[in-house]
Amino acid sequence: MRRPPTPPPRISKSTARRKYAIAGLAIAGTVLVAGGIGFYQFCKDLLKYADIHNYDDRNEVLYRLGFPPAVLDDSQKNHPYAGRRSLKTNREAAPEDPDSVIPEGRTVADYYEWSYPVRGAPNAKAALYVDFDRTTKVIDNIDCVDFSDTPHFCAPLAGIAIGDSEDRVKEKLGKPDRYDLDGVTKTMTYDGAGVEFKLTKGSVYYLRLSRTNGRSVIQLLNFYLRSLIR
Repeated sequence: MRRPPTPPPRISKSTARRKYAIAGLAIAGTVLVAGGIGFYQFCKDLLKYADIHNYDDRNEVLYRLGFPPAVLDDSQKNHPYAGRRSLKTNREAAPEDPDSVIPEGRTVADYYEWSYPVRGAPNAKAALYVDFDRTTKVIDNIDCVDFSDTPHFCAPLAGIAIGDSEDRVKEKLGKPDRYDLDGVTKTMTYDGAGVEFKLTKGSVYYLRLSRTNGRSVIQLLNFYLRSLIR
């Protein structure tokens, strides 16, 4: 005569609760670790653009990007629009127009904004500008300006690319801390992350990464979470 099958051992409610609690903690731990890694990478991405960091000095920029083909003179510093007049640093490049090159006796060290062409961009339609603090000689801003037709050549910044719409910027990053409308240009500034975007006709053409000594982990975390939920 066959014996009836042995019933499985009964699991008490307290044991089941412990198992569920352990599983829940494991899932929460995995989410926290993944979120922490993502936040760490997000913060790193807001310190670097175009192979230079927003805390590099001029020597480091020279090492990483090379000798700047052009500089901006003092009278053009802080000009509100991109594409302002620059001075070539190679005097042999324009012998017929001496006013377009830096004067005799001056070097790139006498200027605090350097300009580089963006690799691959045709006819200098995209340019990288590196702006230095006059006292510390450390980067203040890294700007990329791109007026080229598609494809664009400036790399995205904080998930925003050249050609993105104003709605796309807000969907990705939320409402900016500051708006500024000057003629045909609108500026959207996110102080907590140290990024800024200029738009014309509703599209981004200018990206800026700033050195922001005052931003806190709380500000960055808030900005990161906003970018995730949109």
